[in-house]
Amino acid sequence: MNVKTKIAALIAASAMLTAPAAALAGGPDYSPQKPPHPTHPAHPADPTPGPKASMPEKAAAYGVKCRGEWKTHVKGEKGTPFSQCVHNANKVRKEAKANAG
Repeated sequence: MNVKTKIAALIAASAMLTAPAAALAGGPDYSPQKPPHPTHPAHPADPTPGPKASMPEKAAAYGVKCRGEWKTHVKGEKGTPFSQCVHNANKVRKEAKANAG
């Protein structure tokens, strides 16, 4: 046997020994949680402000409720999904206020 054949045989043998170990090796069984953003405090369950709250506070509450929506414009749609969510939340609030009073 020449040197190239011996090296190839050695590489093949080592590959056969490591393949079962690699197949049995498992990754972690957990999914790590993202830590909370340091500049954003935890929000209460219902961040809706009271009826005498200022307009910026009311707008911020809708922003909190809609923060999972995209802020990128979707072609063919009016506004962004985030702005649509804020608009609809305001519309629902106005309708509930009109029906209650």
